[in-house]
Amino acid sequence: MWFNSFLFLLYLAAVLAVYHSIPAWRARKAFLLVSSYLFYACWNPPFLTLLFASSSVDYLVGRQLGRVPSPAARRLLVLLSCTTNLGILAFFKYAGFLLDNYDALMRLAGLDLLVVGPPSWLAAIVLPVGISFYTFHGLSYIIDVYAGRKAPVDDFLDFYLFVAFFPQLVAGPILRASQFMRQLVSRRVVRLRDWEVGGFRIVLGLFQKAFMADNLAPLANLVFEQPLAFSAPEQWIGVYAFALQIYFDFAGYSNIAIGTARLLGFEIPDNFNLPYLAVGFRDFWRRWHISLSSWLRDYLYIPLGGSRGGSPMTYRNLVVTMFLGGLWHGATWSFAVWGMLHGVFLMAEHRLDLSLARVPDWIRQSFLWRLAGLFLTFHLTCLAWVFFRLNTSVGDAARMCASLLSSGAGSVPASGFERVVYLKLGFLGFAACWAWERFRGSRRMPDWLCGAAAACMLYLVIVGWGDASEFIYFQF
Repeated sequence: MWFNSFLFLLYLAAVLAVYHSIPAWRARKAFLLVSSYLFYACWNPPFLTLLFASSSVDYLVGRQLGRVPSPAARRLLVLLSCTTNLGILAFFKYAGFLLDNYDALMRLAGLDLLVVGPPSWLAAIVLPVGISFYTFHGLSYIIDVYAGRKAPVDDFLDFYLFVAFFPQLVAGPILRASQFMRQLVSRRVVRLRDWEVGGFRIVLGLFQKAFMADNLAPLANLVFEQPLAFSAPEQWIGVYAFALQIYFDFAGYSNIAIGTARLLGFEIPDNFNLPYLAVGFRDFWRRWHISLSSWLRDYLYIPLGGSRGGSPMTYRNLVVTMFLGGLWHGATWSFAVWGMLHGVFLMAEHRLDLSLARVPDWIRQSFLWRLAGLFLTFHLTCLAWVFFRLNTSVGDAARMCASLLSSGAGSVPASGFERVVYLKLGFLGFAACWAWERFRGSRRMPDWLCGAAAACMLYLVIVGWGDASEFIYFQF
């Protein structure tokens, strides 16, 4: 049940009608939990047991952490939760990847007798939708309880709803228990402003996905299906198209999730803040997939040592964190390279900051300096996107990057490049998002203008809505 389908809109309307007609708060939460499980079951009903089992382990471990004083016993409880969560994730997402690399390593070492080959059951493994996201929900809760940052949750209904809350269940934003649990304590009152903001975010998300991302996808696909057949400028057009496609696709999902939660009376955090306007990669990761980048920072980078221990340790921690962040997206070396590239970019930025410390502040704060930083950040990000998009072959991605940096000519005509009009619309759409982000905080955008913008976007969604296509981040 994709967010950009008519079926979801009908489902959402039915859920809202019943939810707001239930007077008792606990009964409302129970209905919302059942609705969330039903939503998840629409993808693959058997995996509902996996979601329930994972939630049950974390719920029971969390309660025990609040009762057991022994440090050794508490560490064993955390180990149980981490082993369960990461073990399930590793089996469903990384089993084939790990076995393939084990076999390759054995062959490289000349130990062919130890090669196991692909087992028959491997082809039957289906990746449960959203498993990477709800695994991180549970892990963050257990770690926070263990560290004393969060009290254990005794109400099973609240905890299971926290993990399975359907607006963000399959593709985020990644929730923290400290962000969401306090909203479950008392009855949520949905006011007119919630309906206005929630409805606008849903329309904005549908516009970003159904009109912008889905119309940029054919142009990106045209180039990435046979990238070396095109000239470098044509390849860059395809890369720009994908960069905007993945932004509008994921930001669109996040906006629909945020808007849907708002209609139910809940607030979940923003996941994007105009990442392509970032100056530097620290700035980029404060703007792109904010819930993931902050999760990696708090639960991986800082525990590894963060920026303590001098530059060498900082560089190591950055690369390790981004390497694992890349693998979180998918079980291929291309995703790992994508993550490591961002780690190297962050490392280089840290080193460059030390080298440029003597540059006067008035130069570093000038418009031209920032424009140069924005230009460089955006294009290095685009180069890294090549490994993300060509995620089955590091070699193909590397060859395309080399071609992008050359001046070679393609061997086929650029048929299909009439779609470049959507690339122009994509940049205009990004500018429109900037205007909305710029003025919404100050409330200087009048309601009538928001309404007119929503009407225009809704019209474009209706006339440009083809077959609903899967969101890119659903595969993670």
